[in-house]
Amino acid sequence: MTAARRPAKATPAQPVKRIPAQPAKRTAAQPAKRIPAQPAKRIPAQPAKRTPAQPAKRTAAQAAAAAAAAAAAAVEQTPDPQQQSRPSADLTSRRRTTLGGMPLTTLAQALARPGLHPVLLAGSRDPNAKLTVMLIDRWGPAFAVKVATTRLAADVVQTEGELLCALHARGLGTLGATVPRPVGFLDADGLPALVTGGLLGTPMAVSYHQWRHTARRRRVRADFVAAGGWLTSFQRQTAGPRQGVMLLDSALTRIEERFGAQAELRRRLRPIADLLASQATPRTAVHGDYWFGNLLFDRGAVVGVVDWEASALSGEPLRDVARFAVSYSLYLDRHVRPGSKVPHHAGLRADSWGAGLLYAVNGSGWYPDLVLGFCREALTNLGADGACARALLVAGIADVAATADHPEFARAHLDLLSRVHLAPPPARRP
Repeated sequence: MTAARRPAKATPAQPVKRIPAQPAKRTAAQPAKRIPAQPAKRIPAQPAKRTPAQPAKRTAAQAAAAAAAAAAAAVEQTPDPQQQSRPSADLTSRRRTTLGGMPLTTLAQALARPGLHPVLLAGSRDPNAKLTVMLIDRWGPAFAVKVATTRLAADVVQTEGELLCALHARGLGTLGATVPRPVGFLDADGLPALVTGGLLGTPMAVSYHQWRHTARRRRVRADFVAAGGWLTSFQRQTAGPRQGVMLLDSALTRIEERFGAQAELRRRLRPIADLLASQATPRTAVHGDYWFGNLLFDRGAVVGVVDWEASALSGEPLRDVARFAVSYSLYLDRHVRPGSKVPHHAGLRADSWGAGLLYAVNGSGWYPDLVLGFCREALTNLGADGACARALLVAGIADVAATADHPEFARAHLDLLSRVHLAPPPARRP
């Protein structure tokens, strides 16, 4: 018997609860919220945001000239403290001492100034060590600041600033745009910091150390042509009375003051010193450390020369000629494995310190010929005998030994003098 199935318990039909249609909540039409047209927020035209007229589109030479002109105006005029344009002499708004009429303030205040960004460019561990800081604004390099770190360095920095003032006052013509123009001094914890107008350009050292740059004859010649061209113009602009060439004699005297008696060295170099002393050149303004790291380069020309702390208003012009040739030769083997041949310089090996410099003086090949040609041309331009070119290179090595700040660097050049062949270089093979 099966049980009768119970009918399912019908639940009363509950009328669906239709939720009154709520008329689409038109939100009072809210006229499309037109956001009161806000006149296109024209952002006061910001002259096409030219990024302050971006003078960077000019060549580096033009920009350097403009920077020099701006610095000149800063030196000649009293700054307006209300002026909101590019900062210039108002860096030195609190007067303590002056240079060229410009007042002084502290380095800390300059570094904290809104809109200026400090970049440390260089430092040294020499006895008269200094730091070089570039102050950059939205236009580019605005000021270079050389900061003394010792009392000895303070004298050097002070002298450099005063000499740059005198050099510009003397008149440099178009070359004035390539020489830092002093703006004033800042107080760096009781020591002076020299402020000069910024110069635009790329240090020649950047290209020098690029891959195989010094192995390529055309590029090396271009460097010597550019350095020689600027130097010739500078010497002509500042030429004075003619005097005998005492570069090697003076260097030997200073070497003995620094390292003690050098009787044998004097005996060996006496003929060269006498040869140079028989020549005469005009006395000119001298940079004093005219090596490729102090030259700013653009489009095949020198557009700036920096670091004038060893300069003189009247001195031996051949000193700068020799310094460039000696420094350029010294590092030819820098990027070559020790003991290996230096590419494209026949007879040169990276076997000892100064090998490239000895190669320039003693060797034969396209590079020694180029260096001797550079020295010959400079001697001729100054009214001296170009046959003294090799003697000038030897005097240049002695000058570094006599004047280099770092004692070990100076001693290394003194040792090189004993390895220089004073006989004519070997003849080149056909």
